[in-house]
Amino acid sequence: MTDQRVEAATAKETEMIRKVAARLPRESVARKCAEALLNRLEIEPGWASELCKMLPPKRSPDDPEPLIAAWCLGRVPLSDVDRAAAVRALMSMVNLQRLVIRRITPSLAAKVALALVGLFALSQAALYSGLPLLSSPYFSLVFSPFSYGIVLWIKRFRCRELETGAASLGLIADPRAIDRLMVLAHHETRVRKAAQTSLDSCIGAIRASHYGNLPPEVIPTLCKLLKTAGPDRKLAILQALAYAGDGRAVDAVRPLTEDPLSDRIRDLAARVLPILEARKAQETAAATLLRPSSLQGEPSLVLLRPAAGVASVSDELLLRPAVPNEEVHVDTNR
Repeated sequence: MTDQRVEAATAKETEMIRKVAARLPRESVARKCAEALLNRLEIEPGWASELCKMLPPKRSPDDPEPLIAAWCLGRVPLSDVDRAAAVRALMSMVNLQRLVIRRITPSLAAKVALALVGLFALSQAALYSGLPLLSSPYFSLVFSPFSYGIVLWIKRFRCRELETGAASLGLIADPRAIDRLMVLAHHETRVRKAAQTSLDSCIGAIRASHYGNLPPEVIPTLCKLLKTAGPDRKLAILQALAYAGDGRAVDAVRPLTEDPLSDRIRDLAARVLPILEARKAQETAAATLLRPSSLQGEPSLVLLRPAAGVASVSDELLLRPAVPNEEVHVDTNR
């Protein structure tokens, strides 16, 4: 897309947000925040938490407040606490809207069946009503598309919210949203495009500090995506796995060490695979050889105690499992 088209798309989105925000009451935090962003004014510190409370939508389908709130959350300054809350709120919104759209937009066969059933029901109502309007043979032919048009209008508004939510998740660039964005990446055109762009942003945001701190579904999602991704995204996923991947990624990366199409992918996979294998070995050893004296979810409190019959030892002298915290970077340009 050329720079002029990007500017045109941005101007169109800005105008849409400006018009939708104008429908909200003047005291609405969503309207105040949107106007401040559009006019480059100062953002109040408490607005982010108020915006999170507006998601997921709780009112009628045409309520513009959740749409504006989702748009603002991707653009306001966020503290660590607000960032986590914003990601949770946006993921809840896109998940709810996806389920609503799935219910109101069934498959083509179901659409045809629904139209036929509706046409039959309206025809029967016309026969038994006796009203001039309902008794018209053309009433059902006119009213049925009108009813379905209402459904499509609701769907369009929900898709707009999905697109905005997906784009905001990409602007926040939090890896915790990868699994949800992967689902949206198979949606309709506009939603899919926003989700794909945001997916790349979230993958690129993974660092060594995320190792062991990501939701359990993120690494399997990256491994699944690795099988179908293009060359550039494969390189980005391999780099992300070098940072935060674990033993579950070994089987997905190993075939890429023999990739016949790209020397860069083959070389990077060959350098990432030993890192993942070492982590898998460490995870296996930790699970089978060590018996923690405290909860598994608190590595800093896991102590290795001596065998029975040995004198008591102070907690400060007991061994603790190593927690990898060093930055791991693999040069993708080699």
